[in-house]
Amino acid sequence: MTMPLSIRVRSILVAAGAFVVLMGPGCGSKPPKPSATIVSLAISPGSVQAGGNATGTVALSNSDGGTVSLSTATSGVTVPGSVTVNAGSQTATFTVTVGSGVASGNVTVSGTINGSSASGTFSVSGGGGGGVPTLVSVSLSSGSVQGGNGVTGTVTLSGNAPNGGLAVTLSSNNAAAGVPGSLTVSAGQSSATFTINTTVVGSATGVTISASFSGVTQTATLNVTPATAAAPVASFTVRANVGGTANECKFLGPPATLDCTFDASASTNAASYFWRYSVGGNRIDPAAQSSPVFRNPSTTIAGNNCGLFNGQTGGVPTSLNMIVTLTVRSAAGVDSAPSQNNNVKVLPSGTNCGF
Repeated sequence: MTMPLSIRVRSILVAAGAFVVLMGPGCGSKPPKPSATIVSLAISPGSVQAGGNATGTVALSNSDGGTVSLSTATSGVTVPGSVTVNAGSQTATFTVTVGSGVASGNVTVSGTINGSSASGTFSVSGGGGGGVPTLVSVSLSSGSVQGGNGVTGTVTLSGNAPNGGLAVTLSSNNAAAGVPGSLTVSAGQSSATFTINTTVVGSATGVTISASFSGVTQTATLNVTPATAAAPVASFTVRANVGGTANECKFLGPPATLDCTFDASASTNAASYFWRYSVGGNRIDPAAQSSPVFRNPSTTIAGNNCGLFNGQTGGVPTSLNMIVTLTVRSAAGVDSAPSQNNNVKVLPSGTNCGF
C-alpha cells in the first residue's frame, strides 16, 4: 500500500502565471558568524622606567582578524592609533613609548573593536614621583688638546638620577678622540665624568663628542692639535785635540786646517748644525753638518800658517783670536738663536815663522 506524499505549504502566491512557495523554518542559509571581539589587552613589563618602552598585546575572540583602535589618556605616553590582527591569528603586539618626563604612577592603555573594549595597566617609575631627568649638556674640561693627551668630559642631567642610575650613550665622530660607549650617572647624582683619549695628529682636527639619552642628544666640539716640538737650542765647546785645552786651536801644516774640535753635542732638538768662524778677519761658513761634532775645521790659508800671523798689524801676535758661532735647526725646520764664543785662541804650529 502506497502512502500519499505530504508537503506543508505556508502560502502560495500566484501572479502572472508564476507561483512562489515559502518554505518553513529549517530551510535556507546559516545565520552569520559573530564578529571578533577583544578579549584582553596586556602590557609587559608591568613596570617601566620613564624614558623606556613597553610591549602591548591584544587578543581577539576568534581568528577572523581585524583592526583594534588604541588609546591612552596619559600625557607623554604614546601608542599607535591602531594595531591589526591578521586573519588566522588571534593576537598582535604594539609598542608603548614612555617619555622621559612622565611622572611615576599607573598608565592605562585601551583597545576597541566591533563595539567591544579592553584595557591594560602598567606602572611608570621615575624616582620621587617626578619622572626621570632629561639630558641637559655634555661639556669638556678643555676645548683644545694636543694629540696624545686626555680630556675630561662631563654629562649633566636636569635632576638627580633615580634608583639604579641612568645610562647615557657616548660617541665620537673621529678616531682622533675616543670615548667609552656609555656612561652611568649614579642614583642621586645629576652628573658624571668620562675620559676622552686622543691620538697624535698631523694637523688640527675637529671632533664632535655626543651624549644621548631618551631621544635627546647633546654635543661638544674638541679641537685636537698636532704636537708642538720644543724649540732647538744651540750650545757648543771648542777644544784642542791634543791635551783637550778649552777654547784653543792650532794651525796644522798643509792642508789648511785647524787642529781642534767644535762639539755641539750639548745642543737640544737639533737635526743640523750651521757653523761660522773667523780667523784673522777670514770668515768661514762651511756646509751644514749632520753630526754635532766638527773636527779639524778648515781655514783659508793653505800651507804654512806664518803668513797669516805676520800679516797682523801692530806686530807679530803669539796667537790669533777666533770667533765661533753656531746655529742649529730642528727636524721641523725651525732655527735656534745663534750661540757665539768670542774667546777662542788660534796658535801657530811650528817655530819656523820668525817669531
